[in-house]
Amino acid sequence: RCMEKTLLIGNGLNRTLQFSISWSELLCDIAKEHNVEYIPDLPMPLEFERIINTILKKSDVPNSQIYSDVKARIARKVKDVKLPDDAIHRELATVKSNAIITTNYDYLLEYAYNRSFNYKGKTNLKYLWEATSVQQGIKFYHMHGMADNPASICLGYEHYMGIVENLRSMLNAKAQNRQDKMKIKRILKGEDAPTDYWGERFYTTDVDIIGLGLTTVESDIWWLLTHRASIYYTNYCDIRKYMKNQITYYDVIDDLERNKPEDERARQQKMAEKRKIHQLLKGAHVRVVTFDLSKCDGEYENAYRQIMQSIKTL
Repeated sequence: RCMEKTLLIGNGLNRTLQFSISWSELLCDIAKEHNVEYIPDLPMPLEFERIINTILKKSDVPNSQIYSDVKARIARKVKDVKLPDDAIHRELATVKSNAIITTNYDYLLEYAYNRSFNYKGKTNLKYLWEATSVQQGIKFYHMHGMADNPASICLGYEHYMGIVENLRSMLNAKAQNRQDKMKIKRILKGEDAPTDYWGERFYTTDVDIIGLGLTTVESDIWWLLTHRASIYYTNYCDIRKYMKNQITYYDVIDDLERNKPEDERARQQKMAEKRKIHQLLKGAHVRVVTFDLSKCDGEYENAYRQIMQSIKTL
């Protein structure tokens, strides 16, 4: 079977770097800059909205410009970060793929293919659907925004819901002058030309997901996965014979914490959350492949190397 391959890359690869920034650290920085409490246990999009609303509530002259200001500040934090020569990201260039979708705002993945990458596209869009660049023949998509386009940076719930709303419209669109709905079905059947937006690739290409925690916060990705599973399992318009792609979620399991009795409760809780996510994924017609950290010398970087090697041998 010959099918295009898409890699969906999260912040996990970045977290192996010495200078990496987590989403929680970004939110914490925003809260500190405005002298607002940061609550780490809340889901990221809702915590972002809570922080912004608290800032607005405190302000003598509330202004929605705060959203743009915060996004511009985050863009500046990530824009100029360079990729070390020994970064795991460079290993991606040895994996055969046709496209890379990322939830990251930075360009570290582009640098793995082009050391002198410089973005030259549009800078005023809220939603990014098309490829933002092509490096060595590989299309790059920034599904949650990018540093050179601060308005596109997806942090809050409103933005996530806007992405889902647009995905639904694009993938379920009716044909003109016909009752035939669901554009993605017509694309799979060859009745409509592909648009090649990133959401479409979840149905038309094999997708390998790497370094993405995929908590239920990622509502746009979960909508795509459950929508795809629904039309597959109900065999909507005989779609199974046309939907031949495979989505694989690669996860690294930190099984080393069991050696620290004081962390046992936290470890059990973390593992329970992992199991829930894996069950949800399997129910959504996604293959789950796990790698134990103890078998990767305790290094996430080694685990990602093993994942990439596994993808190459398929």
